[in-house]
Amino acid sequence: MGLMLSDLQDKEAENSIIRLMIVKQNLIAEVNERLKATDFYGLANQSIFAALVEMFDANQKIDIVTLSDHLTKTGKMENVGGLNYITNLYNGIINESGLDTYINIVKENSTRRSLCLKCDEVTKRIHDKTFPVEDMMGNLANTIETLQPIPKKDKATPIFNAYTMLTTDKPLGIDTGYCELDRLLNGMEKGNLIILAGRPGMGKTTFALNIIANLCNAGKSVALYSLEMSQEEIYRKLITREAKISPQDAKTQVLKDKQTENNVLFADDVKDFRRKEAQAFWRRLQLAMDKVSKWNLDVFDDCNTELRDIRLSAKVQKQKNNVDLIVIDYLQLMSDKGHESRVTEVTAISKGLKNLAKELSVPVLALAQLNRAVEKQQNKRPTKADLRESGSIEQDADKILLLYRDDYYNKNGKPYTEVIVDKTRMGENGTALIEFFPAISRFEDYKGFP
Repeated sequence: MGLMLSDLQDKEAENSIIRLMIVKQNLIAEVNERLKATDFYGLANQSIFAALVEMFDANQKIDIVTLSDHLTKTGKMENVGGLNYITNLYNGIINESGLDTYINIVKENSTRRSLCLKCDEVTKRIHDKTFPVEDMMGNLANTIETLQPIPKKDKATPIFNAYTMLTTDKPLGIDTGYCELDRLLNGMEKGNLIILAGRPGMGKTTFALNIIANLCNAGKSVALYSLEMSQEEIYRKLITREAKISPQDAKTQVLKDKQTENNVLFADDVKDFRRKEAQAFWRRLQLAMDKVSKWNLDVFDDCNTELRDIRLSAKVQKQKNNVDLIVIDYLQLMSDKGHESRVTEVTAISKGLKNLAKELSVPVLALAQLNRAVEKQQNKRPTKADLRESGSIEQDADKILLLYRDDYYNKNGKPYTEVIVDKTRMGENGTALIEFFPAISRFEDYKGFP
């Protein structure tokens, strides 16, 4: 393995980077953003790189003399091989224009060496039947994830994008399909973690599916991770929504069809009328199914609830389908191993979802439960403080939406559902009114008076 690893290096690229860091200290910060000491193959260059970064952070003057002195005082000069190595390094050719190429070469070789070592480790564990396969795969996946290259930062692009956002009347993100809600949110922005929360019975999943349907009908791509409902349940809701036909209506029609064919008392013209009526009914359902089947929607109901697995799957979806929205139903059903308490676990999950949104530059809509204490309050209208299990959800979220249905608690309650925008960083807090049609799994903008 040692001989093979030694082939995965470029001594001249490494030396050129070190040389530039010594001669042009203003480049040290840029290099340090994209490389770390262990990306260099030999112990000599690793030690010199680390020393240069330390000296730069301490605002120390950098030249051959001060570098040698620093290495001697920190006991690292022996690793380098003496003053002759530094002098020979310093006296080489300087080519600042090639820095970006040198960094890419060194990073690629470092990644290849790391993959070789990890594959060697995995090969040994494959033959060790006491080591769980799941842990081995998860460990390998995490390693590959950490080996992703660090992109060179360009501040001109985000500055221009920010300026463009300020000078347009278009929403900052993609629309939910609900007029007043979109006005308040200013769209679901890329990199945002959006929490949709409510007590059981408020219609969280159905509302999320309606947002998904609105996006898919607008040609967007969505990935849904359903940790509670099966694919069949999800698609049944979506088809009935599009057809505006309830499952109960479908069952009634099946019975009606049987009655039409089996009842000898019906006249022929009555049977013809009922058959045409049935054809129109089933045609609506068929058209809805065809429509949903053509959507760019992937529903995952068999995925592990582990944060790690969902993150890896979401990255594949981003690469394969360039998803516009990731939906998770729901956050408290997720898990993340290695935490002492459920609170710290949920904190890690919340931060992990926020990081996922930023990394993939996609809005993540995560459904969440509210504390039971809401039910004991006289005013059951929730606030973001009612989010269950961790205050970090409230902190990490860019936008928080809370569902409240007055008619769920009060017999003569208001006939609409409130979508309470209780937190938004680039929009406006407020309440959007929508109307719920539970029989057909459909939400629409409320057209009545509050």
